[in-house]
Amino acid sequence: MNFTFIHCADIHLDSPMQGLDAALRKKLPPNLLENLTRNAWNRLVDEAISKQVAFVAVAGDLYDGDWKDYRTGHFLAGSAKRLHQANIPLIILLGNHDAQSKLTKKLSMPPNVTILDHHKPQTILLHDLHTAIHGWSYPHPAISENMVIHYPPAHPEYFNVGLLHTAMDGREGHDPYAPCHLNDLLTLNYDYWGLGHAHRFEQLNQTPPICYSGNLQGRHIRETGTKGYLLLQVDKQTVTEITHCPVHTLRWEQCTIALTEQDESSWLKAIRHQLQQLDPNQPTLVRLTLQGHSPLFRDRDRLYAECEAAAQEIHDQLWIEQVKMSKTTQPQPLGTDSGHTLLNLANQLSQSPQQQQLLRDALLEQMRGPAKKRLEILLQEGALNNAIEDGLAQLEPILNGDNP
Repeated sequence: MNFTFIHCADIHLDSPMQGLDAALRKKLPPNLLENLTRNAWNRLVDEAISKQVAFVAVAGDLYDGDWKDYRTGHFLAGSAKRLHQANIPLIILLGNHDAQSKLTKKLSMPPNVTILDHHKPQTILLHDLHTAIHGWSYPHPAISENMVIHYPPAHPEYFNVGLLHTAMDGREGHDPYAPCHLNDLLTLNYDYWGLGHAHRFEQLNQTPPICYSGNLQGRHIRETGTKGYLLLQVDKQTVTEITHCPVHTLRWEQCTIALTEQDESSWLKAIRHQLQQLDPNQPTLVRLTLQGHSPLFRDRDRLYAECEAAAQEIHDQLWIEQVKMSKTTQPQPLGTDSGHTLLNLANQLSQSPQQQQLLRDALLEQMRGPAKKRLEILLQEGALNNAIEDGLAQLEPILNGDNP
């Protein structure tokens, strides 16, 4: 039996783009930031139909949380109907963002939609494909136990797919939910593992393939590069080919430029050269980190304007998200010991989901009533991460001795 199927995860339908200040938003085309996650999902559905895949499997976080209104559900139902008309099953595992306990709104879905059980692992048998799909939806957001040890053994003489929303043994920038080890997955002798939770495509094992698909659309500066789904070719119950298929509309990038020359023209030439390496055929937001030492650091407004002009000169779909400065060639000013300590602590906080969760919990403990509910929504939307990023951007040049 030969067929193809799609593994995707972390769509976060209707979640907003994060970390963009009002000034930058005004410079972007009016409709660029609208419906980006929907656009990515629609592209996936279009390609699933055109490629006649056997099924689409979602490994968690199709939704970003409880629907703000029923428009999110109507959109998903409409796209699922298109898959149904093409005889394509849609199998959904719920993750930490769309755990069963968080979804208070319900809507009838077409018959091709299966939401995997949240009480225990469930196996879906697609007999015409001789395929078994195993998965366990999150009953609540913060799963600290190893879920995979409860998964059933491989279904005999079938192609077995495991779906799991997990941080494995730790993924930078992601909460340590449903922790497990690679051997826990291998022990079950499944033919493919489709993982969710980490937002970057990563293949953890070759035989059998164990993959994070990454998300479909980057939503902030920490979600850079190509975003999409995995298309898997199956031949005689073996995955023979894995293709990462991009569907993002807006791309995020980070560029670090070591500027060793002192004169201004050399700096600007190096910046333009780096920007020219980016793909000009799609809307792109780029954060520049400039390493070096120059009086130009002291005029931030002009430096940003020069970078912005260089970007627009290269392509009208290229915008500067932020310019960060890192002085690396000069002795540090007085007070750097304490400054570096503070900066290191801030960097550790920005990279530690565990510490961020402790901070979230501490903040929520201090709040009551409507204010607490509003804070919960803001934290779910990434307000804490944005505040840390913005704070770091302002702290670093100050602690490194820049006085614009």
